[in-house]
Amino acid sequence: AAADRVVTISECNKHFIMEVCGPASKDRIQVIRCGVDTRVFCPSSRPRTDRADSRFNIVCTGTLYEVKGQTHLIEACRLLVERGIDVNWYYQGRADLVVKHKDLLPLMRRSGNRMVQLGIEASNDEQRQALNKDLSTTLVEEAVPLLRQTDIGCQGMLIVGLPYTRIE
Repeated sequence: AAADRVVTISECNKHFIMEVCGPASKDRIQVIRCGVDTRVFCPSSRPRTDRADSRFNIVCTGTLYEVKGQTHLIEACRLLVERGIDVNWYYQGRADLVVKHKDLLPLMRRSGNRMVQLGIEASNDEQRQALNKDLSTTLVEEAVPLLRQTDIGCQGMLIVGLPYTRIE
């Protein structure tokens, strides 16, 4: 399917997309790198007084296995608890890995994890299969109570506007 614009996080991804879609796609692909542009984002050194919770907030996007740095996440959680650093942090990841690594949830919560945004991707198993997502409704239904049991909030993230989705 043709797209008017594609946004990716690296030149490597851009070249891969061009290999798959052809060189004509080059001008429709924009690279927006991960990270913080310190020319745009310059937090003040003054404490915020306009909100009740002035703790530092962190968002972690990835998965709970080593390819994406699970050992770093575990170590960061351990150090936050050990040093008594009071932060809020939020995790975006997959439901199946929350279930598989449920033993990490208490540590995540103690270290300040307030919410997990689960990549549910689609409203049913057939749509997820069409997206090549190795995830089932059963796993999502298992992950949500695990998060609730450890007092970690949960939001589901869905891909909106799939070409085979009908509004009924």
